[in-house]
Amino acid sequence: MFRQFGRKRVDQVNKDYFHVSNEALQQNNNLIFWKTVKQRRCSSRPYNISMDVKSRSDFYRSAMRDSGSGVLTDVQLDIKDMGSRKYNTMCG
Repeated sequence: MFRQFGRKRVDQVNKDYFHVSNEALQQNNNLIFWKTVKQRRCSSRPYNISMDVKSRSDFYRSAMRDSGSGVLTDVQLDIKDMGSRKYNTMCG
């Protein structure tokens, strides 16, 4: 669920990030296009552009690694059973 929510949020941010500049380009509005480009270049968003692919993949691998005990709670077991039943009825 977290990954699904995170993916939706990232997609929305990317859509919002490029939407204004794409609209300006389609409408041939150079003033708005270059204004958004300049604002984004001066953005205070911290990112490390010099980070190589290997270190980035190691970072996300360690961040997404499941460090839980592997034991499901009663609520999680109920959800798993309900999902299994619905899946079996759809397949059967």
